[in-house]
Amino acid sequence: QLEREYILQVSLGLQPDVDARRVFDPTREDYVGPVLPARYRGIILLNDWHIPGKNRRRNRQHTKSHGLISFTDLSKRVSKAWANAGSD
Repeated sequence: QLEREYILQVSLGLQPDVDARRVFDPTREDYVGPVLPARYRGIILLNDWHIPGKNRRRNRQHTKSHGLISFTDLSKRVSKAWANAGSD
């Protein structure tokens, strides 16, 4: 999820349309998740990005595709980013 949002926001310039109440804030007192790596600190995330399986209990509603990047291209970029992750 993190790398996908990084590519969409940083590489492609897509700004998410998220209600300010749903934006992730790592300084919240009740946040007990992982520390956000420096690479991802400038991107906008939903406040529940770190909860595993959060979508499994309910059916996902259809959301309109942004059309900026295909799934194939996105997966290639994510795999390239992971291949270069050892150099960071």
